[in-house]
Amino acid sequence: MSNGLDRFLDSEHVSDADFGIERLLKNREKLAQRASKLSAEAKLAEEDFQAVDQLVSALKQNQFAKIVKLQELMPKIYSRVSTSEPALEEIFKQVFLKAREECQRVARRYPALIQDACLEEGMSLDQTSTHPKYTFCDGFITLEINEKTFEAKAYTREGTLFVKPFDISLIISDIKREIDRIFRRPFKPIQVAKKLYSNYKSIIQKEEKHMGDQIPIRKITTRLGKNQKNFRTDEFIIDLSKLIESGAPVVYGYELDLGHTKDTRSGILLHRLESHGYIGFISFRKEEKT
Repeated sequence: MSNGLDRFLDSEHVSDADFGIERLLKNREKLAQRASKLSAEAKLAEEDFQAVDQLVSALKQNQFAKIVKLQELMPKIYSRVSTSEPALEEIFKQVFLKAREECQRVARRYPALIQDACLEEGMSLDQTSTHPKYTFCDGFITLEINEKTFEAKAYTREGTLFVKPFDISLIISDIKREIDRIFRRPFKPIQVAKKLYSNYKSIIQKEEKHMGDQIPIRKITTRLGKNQKNFRTDEFIIDLSKLIESGAPVVYGYELDLGHTKDTRSGILLHRLESHGYIGFISFRKEEKT
């Protein structure tokens, strides 16, 4: 031994073996292997629990499309649970079969079901909606139903909002949440106009342009996306639409001016002003005194 205890011990009679070091090392390795095995088993057990727990939760809420999706996402886990708990194998088969049958029934009745759900939640479904596409807020949000996969996809012109099982309870709550996020935020015209002005001014200064010069409106959204936390283009469009509808205020002696484009990819359509065409450019011009 090479530590300070040497002076108290007779090195001729005391060795590492006398303290059982070798045996301890061997047992430590066995314990490490056992701990690793138990940890792996615990991880699998947690996966099994979560799979069954999610299934129970979906059953309680009659979310049959979610059950179908769970089966598709975790087939190996449900198979493993069936092997370890044989009594559950037949139950799983019955549940998954019943879920698919219910989804097919729901798909046939979707128009009436979604209409009733919207009325119950105080939501307005656009009258122009036809299955399998439903629109909300004058066409701003589209909900598309896939009867083969039992999924629903919600989107705006700016991109996808969500894709999930088409269970009515899930879909309606998420559509309502998106409507609140996009349309029911506080709207302050002066603040919106000033934000547009400050971003426009920063861009033209960087590009060595002059006040009044047009720049692509997507440069504004790109800059906001980089500098504003949780920026969403769909919210930007609604704010700009409200600003134009209410009459954009003059800021710092400059008036907002929007220019059109035929390029549908670089332009944006203002909400409820779609007939005016795509907006592709933005500028601020010196206020004209009358």
